[in-house]
Amino acid sequence: MMPVHEVAHLNARLPLRPDWRRALCRIAANADDNGLARFLAEFAQSHAIGGHGLLTPALRRALVRQFPELGIRLLGPHLSPRFLLGTANEMCLYDRCEAIVRAHDGLTFETPFVPQILALRGCRLGPSGDIFQTDSAQRFAAMPYGARDHFSSQKNLWCDTIFVLFWRDPQKHARIFEGTSNPNSVWPEGTAHLCDGQYTFRLGRHRTFSRPHIDAVLERREIWPSEWIFEHDEEHVRYIALEGVSPVHVVRGSGEALDLSEEDILRAETGFSEFDPKYTDTQRIKINIHTCPADAASSLGCQNIHPDQYADFIARLTRLEASSRQAYGFVAETWYMLLDASKV
Repeated sequence: MMPVHEVAHLNARLPLRPDWRRALCRIAANADDNGLARFLAEFAQSHAIGGHGLLTPALRRALVRQFPELGIRLLGPHLSPRFLLGTANEMCLYDRCEAIVRAHDGLTFETPFVPQILALRGCRLGPSGDIFQTDSAQRFAAMPYGARDHFSSQKNLWCDTIFVLFWRDPQKHARIFEGTSNPNSVWPEGTAHLCDGQYTFRLGRHRTFSRPHIDAVLERREIWPSEWIFEHDEEHVRYIALEGVSPVHVVRGSGEALDLSEEDILRAETGFSEFDPKYTDTQRIKINIHTCPADAASSLGCQNIHPDQYADFIARLTRLEASSRQAYGFVAETWYMLLDASKV
């Protein structure tokens, strides 16, 4: 039998999303690292799985079978269009976003200057600026595979994700941005759809070779600070964006449809359990948060902020990073929670 503290240290080093790990700890009666190691060891023994509580592929698969909430869920129970979040009161919007992230096992921070983002897929802004769920999830549940566009940005309402950036300074603040969390181009090796959950990002660089994307960035040179564009020529542009720095989990679509099948989900679950780099490797899978042309997404899996709002988005993050560095001597990462609106 391996010592509990050694199992705990080894499991803590695995590339797990923070919300998935917190959900597992919650299932284990809100256990700490050592308590979780003991829970896993007992669970493994009761299911005749070796590894002394190490999170092996077999153990993770058994956990998902026993506790379905640990598995991939594309949709939640709320499929019909509805009012979702009021935006008139900034402090109330902050509190509501914080509560949603916590309810889905995400980390939130009262520490000033830590950027936090809640991204809600399948949403639109109403005339007053409030956030409403669209009928996209409802149509997804009713239609056959291949005819659905809920996880695609190749549709009329391509800009269907609402991003709420919220932070303290130490007062509570919240700002709304529009964009998409869905891909709009098929990747032959399997189109990457970022799995709902929590990730961390940091300001860095994004490069594109897409002509419409290049033009969209260069059109904004006059209003962007010059240091936001690092290099450009006729074939590419590299500019400021959020780069992913935490473990990533993607479900890969198959075929020519920007849709997700049950087989795609099963393959992703296997990939997650085996830490397959095609599904989990941050270096191989570059999911960034960047901008796009004004009339279409530019994504093989990245998250896009509408170009009309991108300057404000980046400027706020730049100021938060500067404030964090001044206050603490380091830059706080941006904590990003992606959720389907049907789960809220």
